[in-house]
Amino acid sequence: MKKKLYLLLALLMMTSLIAACGIEANDSTPSNTMPVSNGEWDRIEVYGGGYFIVSRRVETFDASRTEFGVVDESGNWIHPFSANHIFHDAVFARFTVGSLRYMYLGDGMFAATTALRLIRPDGTSGILGQHPHPDATSIVSIYNVNTNSGFSFRAADMTTQFVDGYLLANSQARQNANVFKVDMQGNVTEVLSRGGRFGPYSEGLFWGRNSGNFYNLQGQRVINLEQYDVQEESPLPFFENGTAYIVIRNPGGRLFRVEIDRDGNFLDEPVQTR
Repeated sequence: MKKKLYLLLALLMMTSLIAACGIEANDSTPSNTMPVSNGEWDRIEVYGGGYFIVSRRVETFDASRTEFGVVDESGNWIHPFSANHIFHDAVFARFTVGSLRYMYLGDGMFAATTALRLIRPDGTSGILGQHPHPDATSIVSIYNVNTNSGFSFRAADMTTQFVDGYLLANSQARQNANVFKVDMQGNVTEVLSRGGRFGPYSEGLFWGRNSGNFYNLQGQRVINLEQYDVQEESPLPFFENGTAYIVIRNPGGRLFRVEIDRDGNFLDEPVQTR
């Protein structure tokens, strides 16, 4: 009975620790398969896909640093501790490693940053870390467990999953922001100049706030909606099973929601929302 109680308490403590790390919920790893440290690491920073990124603090007379490593759900080492981990790039100005917040992106890819707006696959938005200033960008560090390597770039908004091998991000949260794509090797390519905010990339398309149109990853307009005043409403427009919902404002300021196909045709009568 005592053994079961100790195990339950240990599991609750581990769950609380993970919750305190600012991890974006984007993971399918069962919580009952958390590895046990046995004194090898101080904390689990983020987990996903069966990988657990752990850290430890090293303090000696001539050094003070945080090291990162990777273990599996059994606690076996996949990559040993490293003092030169890519996540250190995400620390800047007044921030420390302890200010970093983490997210699993799928396919063995992880992100670390201090402040970032998130655009999720369902069109909802969120904040990872501190609430970013509208004019500010943060350093985002991406770590690939499969290659034990990574890269960094600056962004204000970013999608939370690699789709067709790419993330979407923008250069600031303001209207004149450029939208760019980032591949799994860290190559950054501008997709839409002055595109502003954007929706999640799905089924080969993403929505651009400034024009209200849908574009492909080459920045080519695929669906022209410029005859309508398409609004930035949550969830942001995205395609699922060949259709998407958009919100249109009429000349009187009223909002209407309607489903469209990949040609931009209405599939039903617009319905007033407010």
